[in-house]
Amino acid sequence: CFAVMAATSFLADPFFLTNPPAGMKRCPGEIANCYLDYCELYPPPSALYMRRHFRWIFRSELQPDTKEELDLSTLYQDWRPRLWTFLVRPYLVNLKQFRAVVSLYLHLSGKLAVSEDDENSPPPTFRDIKALANSSS
Repeated sequence: CFAVMAATSFLADPFFLTNPPAGMKRCPGEIANCYLDYCELYPPPSALYMRRHFRWIFRSELQPDTKEELDLSTLYQDWRPRLWTFLVRPYLVNLKQFRAVVSLYLHLSGKLAVSEDDENSPPPTFRDIKALANSSS
């Protein structure tokens, strides 16, 4: 039982046992980018593994808490439930798509510092990410 509880924490944050500064929570986008670097070095058997790991990484930030929220019409207008639902669907099949999801998350969450180079290139949309399925990874 304890091993399962620890494994779940490691799926959500592989740096679980490191000590971040007090009051600092590691950004899921940073964790996801690090995870994707490892996926390039050691490819998983299928994209399903990556989708499941992404759901664990982003769960605390994206999964809607419908028990507390009574007005579902306003809840699902937010970008977080839309991105969470996108992660649950089988749209993501290659590394380019996963990297684009992280880029979209960082943009929507405001955690991405926009440089002058990035100013001219808009963040990917859900449609753009789906279209990347046809490109080679």
